[in-house]
Amino acid sequence: PSHDMSSMDRPTLHQAIESVRAQTHPNIEILVVNALGGTHSALGEAAPDGLRLRLINQDGPSLQRSDAVNAGLDAVQGRFFAFLDDDDSIDPDHLSTLLAVARAQPPNTVVYAGVRSRDINTPTGTELSVFMESWEEGKLLAGNFIPIHAPLVPTHLLTFGARFDPQLQIYEDWDFWLQLRSHANFLLSERITATYSINGNSGAHPLIVNEDLVRQATLILYRKWANRMGEQALWELSRLYHVRYRDWK
Repeated sequence: PSHDMSSMDRPTLHQAIESVRAQTHPNIEILVVNALGGTHSALGEAAPDGLRLRLINQDGPSLQRSDAVNAGLDAVQGRFFAFLDDDDSIDPDHLSTLLAVARAQPPNTVVYAGVRSRDINTPTGTELSVFMESWEEGKLLAGNFIPIHAPLVPTHLLTFGARFDPQLQIYEDWDFWLQLRSHANFLLSERITATYSINGNSGAHPLIVNEDLVRQATLILYRKWANRMGEQALWELSRLYHVRYRDWK
């Protein structure tokens, strides 16, 4: 698999890279996209055991988040790829767990892990919550419940043209999942194998809500998708509401 990282050359990058180096699955390529621009600091010694590391956009221009991720997507060479922000991390068995599930499923399956969140501003990295919601039709239309580094994506799905949208400053990952949804099945792995850093700098987090920012991004996203969802999507949303309402009663 390829692991796509967008880096602003923060100190936490090396911890993120080390979490990929520690994977029990071999034959991994780490793609680090220099989003800051200019000369990115050294990434450390060459990785052992067949693990490859490539720095993209060295001495190039600064890149907005979506443009940086798209540069990484253009460089993916493996059969699967995953994302990792430079202040987050994955457990040593993250990729092996997702691959084991994916290989037992049809080839268009996107398998995603449960993700714990921790507050990096506390001395012990206090765990705050866990994102581990199973897939239901309609749920992704209502909101994003899949953290960016939770899924393992089959690379062949990129042939359908999925890209990160530069007009979205947040929710660009939600928009990307919506693009994949038309061509893929999503499946929860039932294990928590990744960590999301709260109070980091990599993007918006659902537990830290700037209501105006969220409202603006949500409206941009829904304007984009309003004419693409169709009647089936409206039915899925309505069905999801009624199923939940029935369960709550």
